[in-house]
Amino acid sequence: MIVLGFTGTFAAGKDTAISIIAEKYGSKAFEISTANLVREEAAKRGLSLGRENLQSVSNDMRLKHGAGIFAKMSVEQINAQHDKTIALVSGIRTTGEINELRKAFNKNFFLIAINAPIETRYLRIKQRARAGENLLSFEQFKQSEEREMQGAAGPHSQNIAATMKMADYTIDNNGTEAELNKKIEVLLKNHINKGN
Repeated sequence: MIVLGFTGTFAAGKDTAISIIAEKYGSKAFEISTANLVREEAAKRGLSLGRENLQSVSNDMRLKHGAGIFAKMSVEQINAQHDKTIALVSGIRTTGEINELRKAFNKNFFLIAINAPIETRYLRIKQRARAGENLLSFEQFKQSEEREMQGAAGPHSQNIAATMKMADYTIDNNGTEAELNKKIEVLLKNHINKGN
């Protein structure tokens, strides 16, 4: 099984990229979201699913169980999918998660980073209106991203900048969904599916 992990900046189009690939593979694709694992834990704790709560819960889980905890949980679920050709792991936010996935899947794991200009991404959160994030001012959006980008709370905290540096491939998603689709097709054909 090929395992594609996705990292990148907030609202860069990671979920859209995953949807495009999942549609190409149909029933042979398995999707897993580390963010959903965090949401499940927050719900167990009786917390609302606001961005700050989710950051706090994920950092707490990593502090208690190691920086790769969500990847370990993902690996267990992926290994149970014997009839699938490709697994798509979204929401990778720490180098520990990448290390766990590389250890588990070796040369069959590829990390894809997706990025776009911050102004473009801010417009996207306004349009998609997910979990109140559309209420963020541009300044709040920038501050939230800065917390995630640098891992200010230590190795157990989110560090998107570090994960993006570890990517095997980077996609600049500053255009339309059709343009993103073409970039993904090239990536799959020339790199991921080559020899598989």
